[in-house]
Amino acid sequence: MTPPAPRPAREPIFHIPAPVTASILALVAVHALRSWLLDASVDFELLFELAVIPARWTAAFGGYSADEIVAALRGVGDETRALQIEIARYVLAQGSAKVWTALTYAALHGSWPHVLMNGIWLAAFGTPVARRFGALRYVLLLGATAAGGAVAHALVHPFSALPMIGASAAVSGMMAAAAWFMFAPRTW
Repeated sequence: MTPPAPRPAREPIFHIPAPVTASILALVAVHALRSWLLDASVDFELLFELAVIPARWTAAFGGYSADEIVAALRGVGDETRALQIEIARYVLAQGSAKVWTALTYAALHGSWPHVLMNGIWLAAFGTPVARRFGALRYVLLLGATAAGGAVAHALVHPFSALPMIGASAAVSGMMAAAAWFMFAPRTW
């Protein structure tokens, strides 16, 4: 009788590179901290400290005063404008551009489905990018696409005082890079 053939090695269902796993775990950890441990008032302050608020950048870099931004918000008559005007007054009274928010906003999410969907898409599209680029370039691309999304949002909505949060721009950058790999030959 012949001995049984050795079993073939099993491939793991999930084989996500360490930098992608770390990115996803960081997003989940930040949201868990905000959801379960922070008081609502502290979370509110954190949101306004770390979220992208285009009106803040417009006041700092666009040559507009806080009064001009509030006046621009008064020009449109829907029900969200009253809230935006109050938020604009609150945010613009702080008088700081807070340029770091071009990166930090991507760590904040509005709900568990929001962070989980971004995590799933990051796993799907960040994996080929991290494998091809390596950890350092993956992290740099993640930051660059997050910042690019923040700047694009601020350019399209310069007077908005509503906070923008979420890793969707960074995930979209990973999607674009992964799609580019399908059509571009590997040169490095």
